[in-house]
Amino acid sequence: MAKQEVLTFDQMPSKGLRPNNRMPRNSQYFTTLQNIRVRPEGLVAYDAVTQPVSTADLTSASVTIAFPFPQLFRGKWVTLLADETKLFTVNESTWAITQVTTYDLYTPASTKAITAGGPWHFMDFFNTWMLFNGECCILKFGGDAKYYVQDTLSVQTGCAHRGRAIQGGFSTSDFWSSTWKTFWTSRIIQDNPPNSSIVKTMTDIGPNWVMWSTIGGGDLRFIHDVTWATTGPYTVGHDSTHPYILDYIRRNEWGLMPMTFQGSVLNTTSLGQHVFVGGEDGINVLTQYSSPVPTFGLSLSLPYGILSRSAVGGSDERIVFLDEDGCLWHLDAALKLDRLDYTEYFNPMIGTDVVITYHPQEQDFYISNGADCFILSRDGGLSQGPQLLTSLAWVQGGPIGFFESEADSTMLAVSDVFDMGYGGLKQIQQTLITGDPDETLQVAYDYRYDRNGSWTRTPFTTVGKESNVFTLIAGNEFRLVIKKPSSYTGVKIERIDITWKPIDKRFSH
Repeated sequence: MAKQEVLTFDQMPSKGLRPNNRMPRNSQYFTTLQNIRVRPEGLVAYDAVTQPVSTADLTSASVTIAFPFPQLFRGKWVTLLADETKLFTVNESTWAITQVTTYDLYTPASTKAITAGGPWHFMDFFNTWMLFNGECCILKFGGDAKYYVQDTLSVQTGCAHRGRAIQGGFSTSDFWSSTWKTFWTSRIIQDNPPNSSIVKTMTDIGPNWVMWSTIGGGDLRFIHDVTWATTGPYTVGHDSTHPYILDYIRRNEWGLMPMTFQGSVLNTTSLGQHVFVGGEDGINVLTQYSSPVPTFGLSLSLPYGILSRSAVGGSDERIVFLDEDGCLWHLDAALKLDRLDYTEYFNPMIGTDVVITYHPQEQDFYISNGADCFILSRDGGLSQGPQLLTSLAWVQGGPIGFFESEADSTMLAVSDVFDMGYGGLKQIQQTLITGDPDETLQVAYDYRYDRNGSWTRTPFTTVGKESNVFTLIAGNEFRLVIKKPSSYTGVKIERIDITWKPIDKRFSH
């Protein structure tokens, strides 16, 4: 009689989904991890995000949660709830929301509606801030009680970086207006040789350019309001012949730079000393320098773009992003770049709006497109969650945010292929799951006799009080299936031991 063997999966619960579908057999990964999360200690129950604003208040404000809206932004001075065409301030004491009235930036006495676009990007300078959705910008200036909107000049994205405003993704026809052209040719050429790069390139500014502002200066409005930039207002030493912008340009504090790719800039994200610039067909990382003059230089260039405008997320220490092929990457503030892959899970998201949000306490990334939401743990394991997050913040000791919920709340885990390292037929006899006891867990196996054949799944069996299942299943290759029907709470799986024995006499063991 063949001797019983034990196959131990002690790494698989902490490794999560497989990085790609080329992983060898017995690699201890999963192919499905639904409604559960990965931790160093194993698989643990999903920690649900709380929606802070009541359903009644959302209904009263005519806000419907429909990915990717609404989005919550917790700034340095204000908390905002941005719907597709509405903006609200949030009182964190009561979580009451108040809709703001928006005015035309160019005709401040007139109200102006918010133009619908994609997910919002937030550029935060305390009581001065901007929101970008790719179609319009909402602007709030400290000391001015009004909220302004402009959709005349296209700006795809913006972020705050160490006191500077970084904006990018301009439309050439929008940016190079007759007002700019007249100002540039009549004033800037006076200070620069006609063949200098600053004069020659200004006529070509377009979607693959970024602009940076001075630190804490009054030029944040310049790119959005050409008249303001070129004619005033003024203080002592400045007038219509000497506007502020000339000083900023001469001191090299305000500037523009083309990226190394041709497509539009879609995303700018601050990353330590650097700025990540993600485009349609390329990625650049810019580094801020203070000498010999204040400027930005190119530190990293990648030949592929990002999947969508908001397919970038993280903190000032590290970010993750999805490239245009659905491959996941990790980049830290030291510019260490890691290809995580997971293309088989993210490639289906191509053509959709992807939003990556960051959990600052757990240091997890949530990657959602309104159909699926994956969670990349701080230690690298990937799983799939039940909430399709549009945004997330850490407030008063817990995660809050807005989301749609998956219809299926079943916890489901399916392992990758394993064959015990033995080429012949074998029989699985017992499965032991180590972790917090949960008598509602069920176990089944996919099995096949031919490595090119189709899979057959056994009926599910509920684990006993000792978290084990006795089964008799023969096959050449297997996949373990664990589920908790209709619930993802109270699950913890640290280790899995499978007792088996060889039954094929053609193979020695």
